[in-house]
Amino acid sequence: MTPGPHVQLVVSDTGIGMDEETRQHLFRNRFHHQGARKGDRPRPLHGFRHREAERGNIWVYSEPGKGTAFKIYFPRVFEELQEASPEPASHDLQRGSETILVVEDEEMIREIISVTLADRGFNVLLAEDGEHAIRVCEGHQGPIHLLLCDVVLPKMSGRDVAARLTARRPDMRVLYMSGYTANAIVHHGVLEPGIAFLQKPFSPAVLLAKVREVLSAENPPVI
Repeated sequence: MTPGPHVQLVVSDTGIGMDEETRQHLFRNRFHHQGARKGDRPRPLHGFRHREAERGNIWVYSEPGKGTAFKIYFPRVFEELQEASPEPASHDLQRGSETILVVEDEEMIREIISVTLADRGFNVLLAEDGEHAIRVCEGHQGPIHLLLCDVVLPKMSGRDVAARLTARRPDMRVLYMSGYTANAIVHHGVLEPGIAFLQKPFSPAVLLAKVREVLSAENPPVI
C-alpha cells in the first residue's frame, strides 16, 4: 500500500461466503462460483481491477458460511474539493407523453423507474429481459420513442436487445444504464464510445433529465 493516511470503506454481508479458490478468481471478468444460488447471475467487479493506478487498494476477507467483507482503502485527499454541478430539480423538468420501453431484470429498480416516468406523464412499457422486450415491442401498436435498457441482462445483452429492437423500429432512441461506469463498459468492449448512458444508482431528477436529453437530441447517440 502507498504510505500515508487513507480513508477506509468497509462493506460486509452474512451470505454464503467464498472458499480460497473462489476468492482468488473474484476479479476475473464473468467469473461465477459454484456456490451461488440457482438463478444468480455473474457479478464481476469491474472498476476494481486497475485501482493501483489510483493508488487505492482492496482487501477481501471471506470464509464459507461466514459471509464476506470488502475493505477498500482510498488515499486521503487534502486538496480543496470542486463543487459538483447542482442536480436538476424534478419539478423544473418538462413533463412527457412519449412511450418508453424499460428493460431491467431487477424488479425493484424496474418498478422505481416505471413510477418515476409515469408520474411525469410518460407511457411506460416494462420488460424483464431481452426476449420479453421483443414480445412487448411486437405487441405494441403505437410508437416507442425510447428504449431504456440495462447493459447486463440474462439471456441477451442490452446491446443485442437494442440492435434487434431498433431494426424493427429505426426511429426508436436508446439509453443504456448500468451499475458499471461508462469507461469500464467501453474499455471492455461492451458498448461503443459516444453512447447515451446513465450510471446506476441515479436519482429521479437525473433519470428524467437524461431521458429528456436523449429524446430531444437532434442527432441521436450511437447504439
